[in-house]
Amino acid sequence: MAEATAADRDPRPVSLASALKPWPITPEYGYMRRMADILPILVPVAVGAVALALLAGLVNMMRGGPGNRSQMLMRSRVILQFIAIVLIMATLFFATR
Repeated sequence: MAEATAADRDPRPVSLASALKPWPITPEYGYMRRMADILPILVPVAVGAVALALLAGLVNMMRGGPGNRSQMLMRSRVILQFIAIVLIMATLFFATR
């Protein structure tokens, strides 16, 4: 395998500041900018949905409601927590780009 010559390599050094700069808003990267704008709005909504499912399950258990409903609410809370964590991780990912 041939070694890369100086002409093949990019002569510009990569600094930490240039590596951490956000991606340019171009047509091919435009969706990433939109995701970075939308996700911070969705995260509080997802966390609020988790809190509502938790409170609804607790209220149902305190009132002595049906166990099936409590079970369904707690399962939905776990699913909503998974969605919230995925959204938080996606927000962090797109915020660093």
